[in-house]
Amino acid sequence: MYYRFLASCLLTSAPTKVLLLAGLLATSNWAGTVRGADILIPAAEVGYYLSEGGRSGFDMNYLVRRSGSEYRNFLVFELPTDLPTIRAGTLRLFNPGAPPATLDGYMSHDPFEAYSVFDVTTDIQSLVSGSGGVAAFDDLGSGVLFGFTNVTPSHNGSFVEVSLNLNGLAALNQADGTIAFGGAVTSFREIQLGNETIFGFSHEFPDVQLHLELVPEPDSCRVLLIACAGLLAVQSIRLRF
Repeated sequence: MYYRFLASCLLTSAPTKVLLLAGLLATSNWAGTVRGADILIPAAEVGYYLSEGGRSGFDMNYLVRRSGSEYRNFLVFELPTDLPTIRAGTLRLFNPGAPPATLDGYMSHDPFEAYSVFDVTTDIQSLVSGSGGVAAFDDLGSGVLFGFTNVTPSHNGSFVEVSLNLNGLAALNQADGTIAFGGAVTSFREIQLGNETIFGFSHEFPDVQLHLELVPEPDSCRVLLIACAGLLAVQSIRLRF
């Protein structure tokens, strides 16, 4: 339809062409559309490391806790190729509730615990295989902070969401296919009062997602119309002089 319109308007006078194109751009809903979408990416790998350096969570458990040892989790995502610029990103981790889970995912004597997300510099293959050791555990709870949120008992049976900050978005936009995030509780008391846990029993209902908002790309047809209108306006001015 629009290409036939462009062909026909080329047969009219230059001022008329400009008016027709301007009218189409101003009145058509189609002219204002953009190409762009939000996407939801499931985690490719999740798990956790203990402070002694061992990896667990091969059953898709991604808990973070302190109960004698400290546990820190990791989340790995495979990003689609040729993504437009990412303007916002949110990590979504399901925190089980009982029932149907064996026990609540959030268990603490405190009214809330802070869950923080960091960059990961450990080789991802080593991280996933479990050979990262104590260095990997340290890496999962240190470095560049990508975001945090406070988790409370109200999150049992629902998703915990962490909005990524500018550092996190920069890492996503620079990532080459695969990206890993480290997660840790950063609100532990100096003196432990029992277990402090988030995402406990997550292997029973594992669900970790990365929600991305992409920068819309202008529709190619709309760009064509704008370009034609500009060229025809120039042609009209030249004819006057």
